[in-house]
Amino acid sequence: MNDQLSKISDIQLPPSVSTLYIDGSFLPLSSHLIPSMAYAWTAIDSDRFILESHYNTIPSLFPSALRSEIFALIHGLDSLPQNSKITVVTDCTQLISLWSTYILLDMLPTLTTLQKRKPHIYDTSWLCPQCNSSPETLDHLWTCPYILPEFSPSNTFKTLLLDLRTVYLYISLPDSFVAEFTAIDCWDCDSPSPSCLRLARGLIPISLTGFLGTYFSSSIIWSILDAPLHDFHFDLYVQIWLCHSVFFHHWESAQGITNKMKSSTIGPSPTSHPFSQISPKLSTPSLATASLDSW
Repeated sequence: MNDQLSKISDIQLPPSVSTLYIDGSFLPLSSHLIPSMAYAWTAIDSDRFILESHYNTIPSLFPSALRSEIFALIHGLDSLPQNSKITVVTDCTQLISLWSTYILLDMLPTLTTLQKRKPHIYDTSWLCPQCNSSPETLDHLWTCPYILPEFSPSNTFKTLLLDLRTVYLYISLPDSFVAEFTAIDCWDCDSPSPSCLRLARGLIPISLTGFLGTYFSSSIIWSILDAPLHDFHFDLYVQIWLCHSVFFHHWESAQGITNKMKSSTIGPSPTSHPFSQISPKLSTPSLATASLDSW
């Protein structure tokens, strides 16, 4: 682990971990003096032997079962060796449904969103912590070209979108269907097109529904789209957002941003801006320049 980046976990799991079981819960005021979150995870190997289990509570001003579930995921991932390939098992059905809603409504805590909410903590001149070349908006999250090509969200996003498109090609349809279907602009991941980015949010482009409408009824179109879109959002969450969250936590720590600062509802006066004496170029190191060994 890079000495400049802090870990949220002091546990070092062995490389033999194959599956991580996670769980989180919300402890309301009725059962505790203050509301808090609890999380737990268990790591097992391919022979189903338990290698490590961990449990803890997280006092919070804004506790919820969803936040505790996410923290369990991030804490477990931060305990793994680098380049680990594991299966994550969670019983939180609310997690992916809320995740899909957050994408649809542009409610994910990207840096751009945090800059709008708390400009006294997140300097408005800061760019994406991963590539340091563009504002970190929701759309940029899927297309950021950070670190190595094989770990690029842009490539992962493109692969997922093309997998989503492939679902329809297994249906018995006229020969002309494949060529016309693959030409729809919502599959243009290289640019990417506005329709492609809308589809990632769960908004079905008119160009897609219009084309499919010549072959299927509206109810059939939705029944076809529903399952692959759910799987697509699940893959976005696991393959991109979770890794982004771990990177972003390290980046916040490097900027001196603490949980106490983030939980504060009142910002400092303009004369006491915590970053007013720091050059943006010096205070926003890109994670793209960090060694891959640091994660």
